[in-house]
Amino acid sequence: MATSPSLTDRDTDADWREIGASEPFWGVLTNPEFKSENLDEAALKTFYGSGVDHIAYVAWELGMLTGGAPFHVGRALDFGCGVGRLTEAMGSFADAVTGYDISPGMLATAKAKSAGKPAYTGALPDGPFDWLNSYIVFQHMPPPKGYILLDQLLERLAPGGYVSLHFTLYRDAHLKPAEAPPAPLLNRVFGRAPAPVEPPSGSVLMYDYDLTRLVETFNRAGIGRLNLAHTDHGGHHGAHIFGKKEG
Repeated sequence: MATSPSLTDRDTDADWREIGASEPFWGVLTNPEFKSENLDEAALKTFYGSGVDHIAYVAWELGMLTGGAPFHVGRALDFGCGVGRLTEAMGSFADAVTGYDISPGMLATAKAKSAGKPAYTGALPDGPFDWLNSYIVFQHMPPPKGYILLDQLLERLAPGGYVSLHFTLYRDAHLKPAEAPPAPLLNRVFGRAPAPVEPPSGSVLMYDYDLTRLVETFNRAGIGRLNLAHTDHGGHHGAHIFGKKEG
């Protein structure tokens, strides 16, 4: 897993189309258990079971925004749904669920494994939605692109709707990119910078977001109350953000 946060022009959609065509389950949870050569019925049960557990926790957090009442909504969107690990589980808490992803391979797998309730699409659907969910997705796209997509998502949130969205914010010291070595003398003389090393296609990249900018974006969208929970994915720290739009 590559960790350089500086590749702001990277076409990460192309990376995920490649990953979705070759390792759709491992692309969601990078555990050897979910590599194609290891994927048996027990592994699939574990994989989708983790989604049930995660969404049960999310529903509890969202319910706490309204005093702990049981959480249930009309229309929900899972942004970056992958193979439907969370999308399928969201059906227990919403009347209608749509999973959106840019990877045809992941969408095909999601549809093949679906229990039938969610709809899956490769085009960002129109709102309004009563619940916007996304987990371990924005962390893999350059923030300039991610901020634009966040604005587009929040435009689709209905009055009184809920968000459960995840962003990475900072990383442990050993994951920070090393300083580039001094340029060769000839380059220094003529002012030529060494060419950056581009990770190969199909790489899983990690990016950090600005929490202040995120909070401002949520507030401007009418989401004044936010609950944040710390996340740590191997030293990549972030926030799981839960909120409710004013009705």
